[in-house]
Amino acid sequence: MTATFSASERQMVADAVTAIFAAADADATAALVEFGIDDLVASDRQQLGTVFGIQGSTASTSSLLNRVMASALGSAFGELIDLGSSVASLVAPPAIVDGGRLSFAGVAMRTGDGGRVIVGDDRPGGVVAVVDVRAAGVRVRPLQGIDPALCMSAVTAEGVVPDRLIVGTDAAAAWRNALLWGRAALAAELVGCARRVLGIASEYANHRVQFGRPIGSFQAVKHRLANALIAIEAADASVEAVLLRPTALSAMVAKSAAGRAARGAADQALQVLGAIGFTLEHPFHRYQRRCLALDRLFGSSDEIPRAIGAELLRTGDVPIIIGLDDLDHPG
Repeated sequence: MTATFSASERQMVADAVTAIFAAADADATAALVEFGIDDLVASDRQQLGTVFGIQGSTASTSSLLNRVMASALGSAFGELIDLGSSVASLVAPPAIVDGGRLSFAGVAMRTGDGGRVIVGDDRPGGVVAVVDVRAAGVRVRPLQGIDPALCMSAVTAEGVVPDRLIVGTDAAAAWRNALLWGRAALAAELVGCARRVLGIASEYANHRVQFGRPIGSFQAVKHRLANALIAIEAADASVEAVLLRPTALSAMVAKSAAGRAARGAADQALQVLGAIGFTLEHPFHRYQRRCLALDRLFGSSDEIPRAIGAELLRTGDVPIIIGLDDLDHPG
């Protein structure tokens, strides 16, 4: 990925993507693909943050996360990976059994798009597999979950023969790269969602009058919203960091910080909104649901810090996430 767009061009793309999401009845994938979103995201790192931030701020749905991760795998395996395939967030690493058969359990996003699901393991052995969800031994169960709009499914496989199976260090490296960009995209989406949540709460606080004054003038409310904003800005900075210097560590930090900021913003906003925040008629619940669901994908804000800590203890080294040279040369 290389930065090739000016600020004005990026704004034009942002306006166009916002319009696409606004016009989409449900899934915006087809319109985004027709717009050329795959090439845009691949050619400019900042576009990934922009597009997913807009998806989060509008609580829209698409298969773009699948396409970003499949594209990252495709850069290593070429035509073996189909951009229309879903990518599974696994409960546990996949297990290879006799004869190259595969067993796994996880959650796949929008499995109806391509009929195939991609699973992977970034441990030293390394696995990347493409599985037909209609194959014998595969079970797909639609999940309502906390955010039904995401159209997620529980996918389990017992001794299934994959359409494609790659094992070894190349597979591990490719899956790490897919996780890197998947986590970066999710972090950007969570930040966009968190900003919208904060905007909803702030607008309500400015108009809701209690004791003859807008509740936003009360110190307790100000502190809640200010604390949420601080966490969101920190998460946004971590997303910028991973886009400037994409590493496994920077992506994990961004995903964890964004998930924590989004969940925290939703908690604070609900306190400000009061009873109206519990109603289905109010838009807040859409964003709260989305924050909670996205936080769980590919490592939650509770799980990732433990993984980072274990790795730092193992290596005895704290690598630099972003340096001054990166800020001087953001491309």
